[in-house]
Amino acid sequence: MKLVFGVVGAIALGILLFMGSMIAADPGDNLRLFQAGSRQDESGTRFVVGVIENFTGNTYAHVQFEIEFLDQSGNTVGTTVAAKDNLGAREAWNFEAAVLQQVAVQARLRGLACSKTGEEPRPRACYLPPTTISLVGQT
Repeated sequence: MKLVFGVVGAIALGILLFMGSMIAADPGDNLRLFQAGSRQDESGTRFVVGVIENFTGNTYAHVQFEIEFLDQSGNTVGTTVAAKDNLGAREAWNFEAAVLQQVAVQARLRGLACSKTGEEPRPRACYLPPTTISLVGQT
């Protein structure tokens, strides 16, 4: 009886480890948006800020995503790109992008692309779910 539970336990552990490796290999699991928000400095300039974490053992030569600025009606009033070179394994990137459009009330983060050394950034190599940040009510 003890041997049967030992064998069943070993098989279950093997299945869990196999499934875990499959999940870790999913492009959506390599970089994650850990935090996102906005802030305003003393001069009144607004910024979109956040943290993207690399959960892999790989260094990415280049990581970038688009920030789209929206007005009260939901129309795009501007865009910018946040980018970082050499995002190391298990490293966090604290990003910050100025909001230059005075009428912008929201920022939408999207289109994360990343590349390893010698590659062009590929949109499907990394994944960032579309994230909308309010730019209203800052102090």
